[in-house]
Amino acid sequence: MDLANFYNDECSSEWVLGGLDYRTEHIKYGAHNENHGLAVWAYENGVHGLISTGVGEEMIGARNRIIGTDGTIEVHPAGETGYRIRRSGDEDWQMFKSEDEHCDGVKLAIDHVINCLDTGEVPEISARRALAVTEIIFGAWESVRQRSRVDFPLTIDDNPLESMVQSGDINPVPEEEQ
Repeated sequence: MDLANFYNDECSSEWVLGGLDYRTEHIKYGAHNENHGLAVWAYENGVHGLISTGVGEEMIGARNRIIGTDGTIEVHPAGETGYRIRRSGDEDWQMFKSEDEHCDGVKLAIDHVINCLDTGEVPEISARRALAVTEIIFGAWESVRQRSRVDFPLTIDDNPLESMVQSGDINPVPEEEQ
């Protein structure tokens, strides 16, 4: 979702509709995470996002697919490195390999933040941008809890997935019991 926000110039989200499956307990970074999720959301500029996670994420066919009025871009199509572009009216894809495909992402992120301190730009990995993504994630989980579309900004003060597990609405089986 962070890249979807990036591709859409960090435009604010308007609403989200989500679904999830959480059969087997999956704790990541100390918090519950679904086994399979599907969400669609709309940005204030009319652009839509769609994400599939876990089982079924391969239905997208690429790490990211951006479909626009002038064509389609796929990042890491079918597990490959690089990206490809098919412009409107073209039958064939044009492949591009990333020059940094074997780079150290942590080093690049640190260099980027240091550069932003010098230039005054907002880092791509800023807390503000991370919170915008978190709002979409929590909104998708809130959509599951409410069983309806959720409009932004969120007005909740909890983690909907954690709350659904604690209340017994969702009962993941601990992994060691599988």
